[in-house]
Amino acid sequence: MLQSRLFTTTAGSALWAPEIPGLMMRLQGNVSLDQYQLLLNHGLQMYTGHRHPEAVAHWIVDLRQLSTLHPGAHHWMAHDWHPRAHAAGLRHLRFVEADANEESIAGQLLAALVQLATDSALGLTRHDTLEAAIQQARAVSPPVAD
Repeated sequence: MLQSRLFTTTAGSALWAPEIPGLMMRLQGNVSLDQYQLLLNHGLQMYTGHRHPEAVAHWIVDLRQLSTLHPGAHHWMAHDWHPRAHAAGLRHLRFVEADANEESIAGQLLAALVQLATDSALGLTRHDTLEAAIQQARAVSPPVAD
């Protein structure tokens, strides 16, 4: 797969993957609210800068190496980040976390977005593997040639 690594911090990384098409983000370790906001805000800039206007683009968040996430992240994501992401055209957000349940980080983020988000048009899904998330994204929207 052709991937351009565009942003990396100690808390994770974000890269645009035109072959999906979409943004792939990985969170790792113990992520503070400031680190989470930095990653998602920078990712949103990357998303808006790379997204083809005629294509459905995806955002895949890999949580398999994430240990903890600041509790305020759920509220911030639903009330601050999500409206901006929706305005930027994001319609598909995919979380990757093996063996996720309601108590897992992915389960908590999904629940917060479903309950708190101002727009229910965002497609939220959870996958056990990164490969499954990528395959589902490609099935929904094949890449658009530049």
